[in-house]
Amino acid sequence: MNDSFEHFLMQAEETEHLISEVARVTGGERGLIEECGDLLSITYNSQVCYTIFLFIINYTTDILLYSVPIP
Repeated sequence: MNDSFEHFLMQAEETEHLISEVARVTGGERGLIEECGDLLSITYNSQVCYTIFLFIINYTTDILLYSVPIP
């Protein structure tokens, strides 16, 4: 009976170790996912700014081209 209890105790300790390892890895993965989300947000904002910049350049160019009187 004592051997069964010791075997059960060893399995419980191993399970506790594995659960701790899963929690550690999960925490690291959570940090990486948050970093990835931040980088995607920066990329999106940069793309929006670039698109607005191109629109302004094209709009300004059109105004300059079409506002010059043709002789």
